[in-house]
Amino acid sequence: MPYIKSEKRSKLDIAVNILIDSIFNACDTNSETDIAGVLNYCISRTIAGIVIRNGKLRYWRGALIRGVLMDVADEFYRRIIAPYEDKQIKINGDVDYFEYLSIKNETEK
Repeated sequence: MPYIKSEKRSKLDIAVNILIDSIFNACDTNSETDIAGVLNYCISRTIAGIVIRNGKLRYWRGALIRGVLMDVADEFYRRIIAPYEDKQIKINGDVDYFEYLSIKNETEK
């Protein structure tokens, strides 16, 4: 989870806000694919830079970073994407088979 003490956040937020502005400034347009590529580059370079500054690449170091990335992805999905999808189901209706399976699983408990 991305929860760190406020003193650390205030030191990092300035740099993170500059990075966010730089990502948008580096894009020719605000197209999702352009932003995705630039964001991917920034994350990849940041990770590689941390490995380089931290010393030789070791399995545990790679596994640790991979775990952090997976946690970030999971937290983003849980906090942002899943509630958005739930809202869209209410607006547009569920996939009929998903709804059927959901109801069937509830009755089998």
